[in-house]
Amino acid sequence: MRLYYRYDNIVREILARREISGAYYGTIIPATIAIYYKKSVSAFIGEYEKPYFIDPMTYFINQPIKNICNKQNNPRRSYKMLIQEYLGLDVENIDNIHLEEETVWDLSEGDMDLFCRNVLNFQINFEDTEAIDFMNEYLEEEDQQQSGPELLVAPYVLIEDDDTYEFNRRCSETTFNNYDGDVPLFVCIAISKNYLARNPNLEERILEDFSFTNNFIIWVSAFNAVNESVENLLRFKNIIRILSDNSRNTIFNLYGDYFSLLLSKFGLNGFSSGLRGGTKKVARLRKSGGGRVTTNVYVPHLRRFLLEEDFRAEIQRDERLICNCIKCDEIMENQLRDDPFYLEAFANDLMDEKNYLVHFLFCRNEENLNLEDADLVDLLGDLREKSELHNTSVFRGHLVNWLDDL
Repeated sequence: MRLYYRYDNIVREILARREISGAYYGTIIPATIAIYYKKSVSAFIGEYEKPYFIDPMTYFINQPIKNICNKQNNPRRSYKMLIQEYLGLDVENIDNIHLEEETVWDLSEGDMDLFCRNVLNFQINFEDTEAIDFMNEYLEEEDQQQSGPELLVAPYVLIEDDDTYEFNRRCSETTFNNYDGDVPLFVCIAISKNYLARNPNLEERILEDFSFTNNFIIWVSAFNAVNESVENLLRFKNIIRILSDNSRNTIFNLYGDYFSLLLSKFGLNGFSSGLRGGTKKVARLRKSGGGRVTTNVYVPHLRRFLLEEDFRAEIQRDERLICNCIKCDEIMENQLRDDPFYLEAFANDLMDEKNYLVHFLFCRNEENLNLEDADLVDLLGDLREKSELHNTSVFRGHLVNWLDDL
């Protein structure tokens, strides 16, 4: 199973650490970051020598302009740069645009061929070659970084109705018809929960309408396996199982968690998440207004993230929730067990210097390695054991739902 992590400027230093480079497969770089921090992202790619690809994030093009604006009603700079890159539009002056009504681009108009070509070219050519060349000056020839993503993603929008479904299909087919390169090209099927619920045979329809490809990236907007009903979990599993077409197709989940690891037994080949708990994303953008960044701590015994305050309370209630990953063992060895506040001290140390991010990387890698040698019966047995062991935790309900679904 390929484990991808989404790049951002906060976790960059963690992802680039040599001692943990074997704990994950590669990186997904959001287009807003790729275009705004081109030089630093290019230097990162050259330095850490891991596979990557760019999420073009084209789903913003048919959303209200207000959704890509800051509090001053000006489009955020990264989106302005993408609009110019993808569509060739000037968005410097929008004073006369009705922010509540106007979308970034009218899907029924415009040059689709040019749009698809621009999106693909951005991914192929985005790297700052000067930054790569500078890095290579200090490396032996066999160690020099070769530029370029490991896969490309066709333009996509959120599928909310039949019109956006057809636009996605046309975008994907146009991109494939005009592409003759060697780098694998994927379509992204981004779907709203409502559209999925209204179309019980959508999986079969996708297989037929997108028969020109064997490579799919799936994103069900706002889907979070920890909080979903058994019915929604079953539907998501069936999407993966049917689109996999008996493992003839390659399927990645754009936002996933431990449930996605389990879906490797149903044909899923890889998934991505954030190091800080980004296991889901809502495709409908919201106007930027800032906000508090929360700290999420991964708890492998529960196969989920908890808010820092919940994590602290849970380990006080049940010390068995502390895992034995390399990082947690290292921190626990430095605690004085006869100190009545040693659990609090452990939590403080885990939160310090991004230790909790390294902890998650090690835990998820171990889960992935264990997955390779286990069949579905073994994995469900492990879930059942953890559910029973921590049956007093209010944060274990998803384990019961996963068992019911799988």
